[in-house]
Formats: sequence, structure tokens, C-alpha cells
Amino acid sequence: MDTPDKKKRLPPYSYRPPVDLREEFERRVEASGLSTSAFITKHCLGEVLPSQHRNQPEQKKDLARLLHEAAQIKEALDELKAGHPDPEVLVDTIEQAKSELVVIRTLIMQALRRKS
Repeated sequence: MDTPDKKKRLPPYSYRPPVDLREEFERRVEASGLSTSAFITKHCLGEVLPSQHRNQPEQKKDLARLLHEAAQIKEALDELKAGHPDPEVLVDTIEQAKSELVVIRTLIMQALRRKS
């Protein structure tokens, strides 16, 4: 039985930072939010593909929580606007708060790399 030739991957490049710089290297990789490979690519070639970027899990959870809370605030403001007897002054306040929430939502969506 003949088996089809499998395409072999090219061997990876290996980088081992000097012992006295290893801790600094790892700190910079962690702070960048990139994988080690993406970090090296970015700093050697000046570019990194968007798919290589990774958010910290804690950061994603915080952003998702803020997005949820912003949605709840908007819903509460809409309910307040609908039930308030003198809406003239209240409407301006509510609209201003809603516009600020839109900005917050936009920034969160950008941080999550999603379309708003």
C-alpha cells in the first residue's frame, strides 16, 4: 500500500534568551498580550497578524462584564424615561447618559476585536 506523501512542516526557529535577560523577555511578552511567536515576529519584522493577538482571560471577562452592565444601565434609563411624568429635564440627562454608554460600548467592542 502506497501512502500519499504528507507535507512536512518547516522546522521552527528556536530562540533562547540569555539567562540574565530571560525574566525581562518573559515580562515583555506577557505585557504585550501576544504569543511568544507573535511577539518575536512583531519586534523582528514590525508586524503581527490580527489573529495572533490574544487577550488575557481576565481582561476578556472584565470587558464582557462591563458590556453587560452598560446594557443594563441603558435598559434602566429607557424604562425611567418611559415612566417619568416630567420628561423635559430628565430626557436630556438620560440621552447624555445613553450617549456615554454608547462610547463605553464602542471601546469595549474594539478591545474585544468585535464589530459594534
